[in-house]
Amino acid sequence: MIGGALSHYELLETLAEGTDSVWQARDTRSGRLVRLRTFPRGAATDLAAAGVARGLVHPNLSALEEVGEAGGLVFAAWSWSAGETLAERLARGPFHLEDVADLAAQVASALAAAHLRGLLHRRLEPASVLLAEGGWAKVLDLGLADLAGAEVNGSPWRAPEQRRGEPGDARTDVWAVGALLHALLTGLPPGAEGFALPAAAEAPQSLADELRRLLAKTLQPVPADRPAEMADFLLELQALAGTGALRRRSPA
Repeated sequence: MIGGALSHYELLETLAEGTDSVWQARDTRSGRLVRLRTFPRGAATDLAAAGVARGLVHPNLSALEEVGEAGGLVFAAWSWSAGETLAERLARGPFHLEDVADLAAQVASALAAAHLRGLLHRRLEPASVLLAEGGWAKVLDLGLADLAGAEVNGSPWRAPEQRRGEPGDARTDVWAVGALLHALLTGLPPGAEGFALPAAAEAPQSLADELRRLLAKTLQPVPADRPAEMADFLLELQALAGTGALRRRSPA
């Protein structure tokens, strides 16, 4: 299908294939590159709800530009940023101890802004975070859960309540950011064997202790035992981020 078209989008490169397909595409009206995701028509539950994400602008968010239907498919187009996903980066190993709080804080900041709009992610995982140039994290696929329905499966990146078939709330996204924090530290999802914080001679023991404390708080199996608001979790991450945030360059 490369070289083909869907609605007013020219399909340039396949990024992922499966039940949903992801493409790098070009909007032929504006010439801009987008990240285009397609779904079977029957998967869509509420296109209007997905539209809540449109217009939400945040430096750590890949903005949803359009949701529509064409060729028997539902599609969603997000703004394009070059880089690699967190899943691709983690294939090479975990991050340095002093960098993880800043990256997790960037993700939490985007989701805190989304929560203020009443929008949950509910499908956050390493594949839905892009590491763009300048050290900036970009959350992908915001609005996808409302478009395709909350996915329920045995994925280690889903909160316990989602695995029980419950829809979840803001605390579900808090758990998911905690799961990303776990992956940044270990390269593994929560519950994987062999958990241990990586050694870092330059990092103070107090930082490791605080990261363990945050993991214990956010990965609680019972939602009521987690931080109730993403904004509260964000403040704690920002307090730990230290000079990591200062090393980032402003996005282009």
